Amino acid sequence: MGKSSIAIASLFPPPPSFALRSYTELTPPAGHPGRVKTIDLVSRTYWWPNMSREIETFVQACQLCFRTKASRLASPGFLEPLPVPFRPWSDISIDYITPLPISERHGKKHQHIVTVVCRLTKMRHFIPVVGLSAEELADRFVEKVYCLHGTPDNIVSDRGSQFVSEFWKHLSERLSITLKRSSSFHPESDGQTERINAMVEQYLRAFMNFHQDDWYDWLPLAEFALNNTTSETTALLTCAPQFVTPKKTGVPKSQKANEIADRFDLILTKLKALAAQSIQKYEDYANRTRTDAPLYKEGDKVWVSTKNMKTNRPMKKGDDKWDGPYKILKVYKRACLLQLPTSFKIFPVFHNSLLRPLHRSLGLAGQEAINEAESRRNQGRILERDDETNEETERWEFDKLLDCHNEDGFHYQVKWKHHPASWQPAEDLRGQEDTIIAFHLANPDKPEPPAWVGFKRPKKLRQLITTPKKVHFNPMVEIRVF
Repeated sequence: MGKSSIAIASLFPPPPSFALRSYTELTPPAGHPGRVKTIDLVSRTYWWPNMSREIETFVQACQLCFRTKASRLASPGFLEPLPVPFRPWSDISIDYITPLPISERHGKKHQHIVTVVCRLTKMRHFIPVVGLSAEELADRFVEKVYCLHGTPDNIVSDRGSQFVSEFWKHLSERLSITLKRSSSFHPESDGQTERINAMVEQYLRAFMNFHQDDWYDWLPLAEFALNNTTSETTALLTCAPQFVTPKKTGVPKSQKANEIADRFDLILTKLKALAAQSIQKYEDYANRTRTDAPLYKEGDKVWVSTKNMKTNRPMKKGDDKWDGPYKILKVYKRACLLQLPTSFKIFPVFHNSLLRPLHRSLGLAGQEAINEAESRRNQGRILERDDETNEETERWEFDKLLDCHNEDGFHYQVKWKHHPASWQPAEDLRGQEDTIIAFHLANPDKPEPPAWVGFKRPKKLRQLITTPKKVHFNPMVEIRVF
């Protein structure tokens, strides 16, 4: 680059569009680098006054970079641990280990493990289940946990408050009583169930057969082995008899019973103190590198993490890290209510750890159009939460149905609004029964859809299709076969 070009650039400062063109010419060969690397690449060919500042403005406002790049910052907000339970098995945590190879026992194909942990004593139970429904969990909970420890007062699960609420409902029906619903969803609990899940997986990994389908047989032994170790929190055996608290019977206590009850109270007091000490230690350690969450206000725009969202794209690692930006409608203590598209089937309240503020930089003139163009590949996505598992899934909007066949399962050819047409299993279109029925009414010659669609062919159309027409053979007509 000659000196004359630098002199001309200094006399006639280029418009912001020049900076945009310089930056976009580098992508995708440059790969959307950060501020420092972008300045280095652009400066090899161009120069103009305030070049570094303009490039920095452009990079900070690049939505493609924010959506696709993982955050290297610590999770915003200080850790707020759950309170210490007041008695054994009053507060429990529930988590799943899923999916596992099918282990068929007693005529049932088990594929998941439910981990139930007492948050005070750290005692745990491992329950094999077939599916992920709250109804099955309630039945198995009564068989494995309730018969030993009674009804809990509070349940924590990273599967969300809606799942816990469904579990409470089915548990009330199973016991034929009305339970007080006190559920909690804490995205940053003490992590005990995650650690215990890892310990169960480690145990099974050591003893399962080559096909890994006998884990059901090893699960009771894994439960005994893990409960027969001392807790890091209490330094006591998690299955020790001192954790068995006396039940309320209404019978007056004798002097001996009062002594036993006093001993229980003393042990329980010490247990709570040890648990509180452990929680405080964990909180201090976790908050050493953390900062307080941003002070959001109504009207701000934020990005939402896709960490806990499923995707219909072939590879989860290749999907965007963040989605948005979306407007904040209401601010809570540790969460925000967002204005999501009406097509999204998810609860619009997100914890602050899953949010990132939209950078206040407005970018350069014309950059908004570039951001819009680069986000087109995401148009048509609809986030929704599965009613049974309470997990977030993702689908694409379709325009119409083009064709169908019943070869190797019923399939529909779907014309997507923003993507090429593709053949999809009929099961993928559950919830779109009205669209399917309209398609078959307009195409009576097509095979009838699966029974779950609820399609009933009109009587006249049924007669036209099922009643063959009488064909009169004319021997004078020559039929040629090519």
